Amino acid sequence: MRDACIRRQIKTAVTKALLEKERMKYDRAMGQHYNEHLDSHGYDEPWEAPYEFDESAVTKAAEQLNDRATSRDPQVQQAASAEISKLGLSPLDLLSASHRGTLGEGDAVDLSAEYHDAKIRELERRRRELKRDYDQLQQSRPDEGALIEQ
Repeated sequence: MRDACIRRQIKTAVTKALLEKERMKYDRAMGQHYNEHLDSHGYDEPWEAPYEFDESAVTKAAEQLNDRATSRDPQVQQAASAEISKLGLSPLDLLSASHRGTLGEGDAVDLSAEYHDAKIRELERRRRELKRDYDQLQQSRPDEGALIEQ
């Protein structure tokens, strides 16, 4: 669960960064189209965007990038890390922030690796207590009696 939590936080951060980058590219392209429209038509004709921002395609590309980043092939991982670095994110910083729980938004304490580590420590403590209680019960139970026939 701990590793899944860390992967989920990193995946969310990478997806968010890729969406921001692609949204900025889209906004720049729409600005150019708008300026071209003004140059050719002026303010007389209403302007419509030639295409919409495709968030699902960017999300799918982010999923593929995340899959490559968690690949077992070191070369594929290295290429994905380079792509993540181009987004302005450091893979090492992402990993350390997810371990500290400072990567998520909102209540990051519940999503941090420390949260899962604390849960594991609590479960281990409870297991030891139950084992101790069970051993005490085993030692204090009465001996099995013999059947007395009359």
